[in-house]
Amino acid sequence: MWAQMLPYADDLREMGDAVVVIGGCRVRGRESGAEANTAMAWVIRLRDGKIASTRAYPDAESALSAANQQA
Repeated sequence: MWAQMLPYADDLREMGDAVVVIGGCRVRGRESGAEANTAMAWVIRLRDGKIASTRAYPDAESALSAANQQA
């Protein structure tokens, strides 16, 4: 689907056993060559110093809310 996918971080926030990554993702379509830059955020949960899970969210507010609810 994508010829190129480049996630990036603008801000990192530690929240208990999770890290909230606020940034976005630049993509380029394989067939069309069309490019997009979309805001995104991720909640990365850690266990014993290793990544236990990762979940993507459409914006920082959603990711921060999810991290707070599970903290």
